[in-house]
Amino acid sequence: MPLHLTPEERLILALDVDSGEEARSLVRELEGAVSFYKVGLELFAAAGPDFVKELVGSGKKVFLDLKWIDIPETVAKAVRVAARFGVTFATLDGNGDRKSMEAAVAARNAARGEGREIRLLCVTALTHLDDAACQHMYGRTVSQLVGERTEKALNDGLDGVISSGKEVSLIRGIADRRSRPEEFLIVTPGMRFPDSSKDDHQSRATHPETAVAEGASCIVVGRPIRGASDRKGEARRFIDAIRSGLAKRPIPA
Repeated sequence: MPLHLTPEERLILALDVDSGEEARSLVRELEGAVSFYKVGLELFAAAGPDFVKELVGSGKKVFLDLKWIDIPETVAKAVRVAARFGVTFATLDGNGDRKSMEAAVAARNAARGEGREIRLLCVTALTHLDDAACQHMYGRTVSQLVGERTEKALNDGLDGVISSGKEVSLIRGIADRRSRPEEFLIVTPGMRFPDSSKDDHQSRATHPETAVAEGASCIVVGRPIRGASDRKGEARRFIDAIRSGLAKRPIPA
């Protein structure tokens, strides 16, 4: 089932900070501009599941980016707990085996049967990796690895993938051939304007308008907004770029 999001909801702010208080301050400051937040390893270690429940309870959407990889039963239990919290997106590590992916999907389906919607996304290739690093680690280029993991996500019944904007056209083409053009989610971190901060080791950063025009469902932005002097204004600049990208898309969003 397609996920219908407004342009504002397609911007996910990465709360990559080391305390719950700093995260709460950002959420308060961005009220009215941002409603979807990523909680990753750093903040989850600092503030734990209570912060996730707090965000959901305040009406925000949460992308829980913990990149689960473990034995099938453990991954399935993690999905069930996240669904109970009301998480919208959660990530699975692309290195996970098929049985673990299938267990996660079964847990997602069970949650949906209980009226709790959670969407599972496969991490393809982290955005700091380039072709040389991928060749060293996996014996493949970035594009080859992303293509393989996109096929894996489709085969295993996941809801989408995480990948940089540079691979969006590749992923959307694979999903189109599998007759899942609208419902298959592509969430893209590493979004940058030409004047954005470039000090977080993203090697495959892209322009948000381009990524959305080529088929990205949501973009994830962290440092360029967190480090801006006018954070709300910068968030709105990204939302405007999303709108422009959606207007250029050849397929429905």
